[in-house]
Amino acid sequence: MTLPEKQSLELVVSVTNINYNKGSKIVHTCKPLKEYTLFVDAVRKHLKLDSENGFKNAIKECIQNDILREYLLRKSKEVMNMLIAEYDYDVDIAVQREEEREIALQEGISEGSYQAKLETAKLMRTHNYPIAEICTMTGLSETEVEQL
Repeated sequence: MTLPEKQSLELVVSVTNINYNKGSKIVHTCKPLKEYTLFVDAVRKHLKLDSENGFKNAIKECIQNDILREYLLRKSKEVMNMLIAEYDYDVDIAVQREEEREIALQEGISEGSYQAKLETAKLMRTHNYPIAEICTMTGLSETEVEQL
């Protein structure tokens, strides 16, 4: 039985910057997208001015200026929770990266310590120390020392 020839698929992806001030055609031809970009712009602006109340102030401004008005009137609590969760998500990612760096550093230190023990054991073997004494001094197992 022969397997069918694998089909290939070519995919072309186009990325569009939808920030309001970038002049994307699609932003100006799609009202919901335009309003969304204006909302994001307002959130950024208000967060710079007042990090504590920025989300709330941006929502108020957008409602007053008829930007996503109906949606924000119906879902302002959910929008606030989403914005806060997104902000916390960014902080969480930064914390995770720092934790990963610390773990990698500890692993590097452990690996270096093990390599130093091996080098010490090699040196002791060349000076004819008994294997039991090498194990005691380095903390290596008898098998590890014998393999050197």
